This record gives sequence, C-alpha cells and structure tokens, in this order.
Amino acid sequence: MSKGLADAVAPDAALIGPTTLSLTPLPLLVAFVTLAFGWILLPFYGPILWASIIALLFAPLYRRLLARLKLRNLAALLTVLAVLVIVVLPLTFVAAALAQEAAVLYQRLQSGEWNPLAFFRTAFYFPSVVSSVAISLVFLFLFSGGGVVNGEAAELLRKFADRYGIPVATTLMGIGAYDTTGQQSLKMLGMHGTAYANYAVEDCDMVIAIGARFDDRVTG
Repeated sequence: MSKGLADAVAPDAALIGPTTLSLTPLPLLVAFVTLAFGWILLPFYGPILWASIIALLFAPLYRRLLARLKLRNLAALLTVLAVLVIVVLPLTFVAAALAQEAAVLYQRLQSGEWNPLAFFRTAFYFPSVVSSVAISLVFLFLFSGGGVVNGEAAELLRKFADRYGIPVATTLMGIGAYDTTGQQSLKMLGMHGTAYANYAVEDCDMVIAIGARFDDRVTG
C-alpha cells in the first residue's frame, strides 16, 4: 500500500521539483533588469518626470478631443500641438532669453565691467541704514577746527555733515572748513561765537571734534 502511494506521488513530485527550481531565478532576473533599466534612464529622470506631468495635465484634453473627433491620431496630434503652443514654445523663448542674459553677464564679468562682490556688498549693505536711524535718535554735534582746513578735508566734512544732518560749529581757525551759509552751519563756537552754537553744544548728546582742541575760547 505504501509503495503504491509512493509510486502515485512520485510522478507529481518529479514534475513539480524542476519547475519550482526553474522559476526561482525569475524574480532575481526581473529585479536585475529593472535596476539596469533604471540605471540607464537615471540621467533622463528630469525629462521623463516633466513629460509624465505634462501627459497627466493634458490627458483630459486628449479625451475630450477623442470624444468629439472619434479619431485617435487626430486627437493625439491636436494634443501635441497644444502642448507645443502652451508649454514648449514659451519655455523655449524663456530659455533663450536666459541664455542670452547669461552670455551678456559672462562677457561683463570677463571684461571686469561687473563685479559680483561689489554688487552683493552694495545690495546687502545695511550699516548705512542702521547708522542713519541711530544718528536720528541721538543729537550729535560736529566741532571742526583748523586741522580740517590744513588737512584739506573740508569737502569730506561737508559730505559727512550733510549726509547725516549733523550741525557743524567751527573754531576761529576752523572758519571755512564748512560753509557758513550751509543748512547745518552754526558758525563759530566759544566766547566769541554764536549763542545757538553754544546752546547746541550744551544740549547735544555727543560732540564729535575734528581737527580742533578744547581751549579756553571754546570751553571758557
């Protein structure tokens, strides 16, 4: 009885065994082919991704055209034309414009006409704004002496005072360092100076002395 059962089962076992062994490498082969195909297409994943997105976006248009025209080739052709007009041509013009701008920028960079470091330093230079706000909150007073005249720095003094709106008073030897008709001029400081210059130096928060000394004519 057991021998007959073994003889009945043996042919089935003989059929199942080789088939199972032959099917075992199939998943490995499929995985290998998939990885190899993915490795080949890896440099093109960007175009493939955008093509898939465009296909999904224009699929409703294709179905609508197909429902109206009943012709697959004509519907596909019109869909491709729509993609060209709506997507491809505008992107082509934009890419051409960007390439032209990049070429011009490269030429300016090579010739030294454009300095990117200076550009970004100017674009993100905030200390001037911060200093303007700080100066507007503090009453400053510029006290200029003969050193400015002797050092030929009158123009720098004028630009500094006018830029930040700081009042300027001078010593006797510093007359001429700042135009007495200027908007920020308080004329001369000290016992022979103007009253408003002396009041200003008493009420200010900070005195900036440039090329001057505090002698008795001033501090008197």
